[in-house]
Amino acid sequence: MADSHIEPIIAVSYNESTKELQSGVEKMVDYRALFKRRRQEKGLTQTQLGEMVDRTQAYIYEIESGRKTPSLDLFFQICEALDIQVFPEEQ
Repeated sequence: MADSHIEPIIAVSYNESTKELQSGVEKMVDYRALFKRRRQEKGLTQTQLGEMVDRTQAYIYEIESGRKTPSLDLFFQICEALDIQVFPEEQ
């Protein structure tokens, strides 16, 4: 029997009007789309974001396109670089 691999998808709740994550589950957004949208809103290139988290432009592209899944540590680094609050209720 072939070994199947299911890649986890981390999703977050995102408020479109305030551009912040929500503690409730109003709308789930794929983190890859959120990363790309927030990066573009901040006027950053993939290269600039990569420099902020010590990764290459190609690596950021692969995360945004779904070809790579970031480690949990890198996920939080990118959230911090893009001013994404993962746990807004813990402010």
